[in-house]
Amino acid sequence: MIYSGLLVVAVLAAYLLQDAVASFAGAALAICGVGPAALEWMHHGRLLLLPALFFAACVTVPFPGMLALAFACGFLWDCSNALVWGPEFYLLAGGEGPGFGAGPILFGLLGCVVHGVRPVFLAGARVVAVVAGGLGTFLLLLCEYLWISFRAGHFAFPDGFWVKVGCSTAWAVVASLAIVPLLVAGLRASGHGDGMSQPWNRP
Repeated sequence: MIYSGLLVVAVLAAYLLQDAVASFAGAALAICGVGPAALEWMHHGRLLLLPALFFAACVTVPFPGMLALAFACGFLWDCSNALVWGPEFYLLAGGEGPGFGAGPILFGLLGCVVHGVRPVFLAGARVVAVVAGGLGTFLLLLCEYLWISFRAGHFAFPDGFWVKVGCSTAWAVVASLAIVPLLVAGLRASGHGDGMSQPWNRP
């Protein structure tokens, strides 16, 4: 229960701070001496903290918890309309968004796929959660755009689409590198050990 409460707080924080964290991350990279070309490339994407947190966290909880987390994150995703790159993005896809209610469905379906690697995470491979955060975000963006294209009646990828998705995936991987240690710390604080060394210790 403690870990579930920590996840609720983390989801709300990710939803509220998503854009602010992206601004601070860009400034930090500039201070650290990251080249202008790299910063310009990453500027094409967006730090989607909420999906990154969901896909990294869904391997740390049992299946019912993953479904509850998918509904909550999908609902917040729809509320924030996080895929809006600008009006031209939807116009290139036919001018219509995926529609309210698509978020929980996509989060749930993709969460089921990612949750399949939970035994590997429990066996001690923390990197699985990091990969899940990036890969899940990539699949979410791709599936949502395909949903938009299906409603529009044609499938066409506009110029810059893969750059936007690729940059956002890169940001998700960076975010997952910071999220996973926090999730493991949350597991330990809630009395589940590290959530991995004991495969049958289900948080």
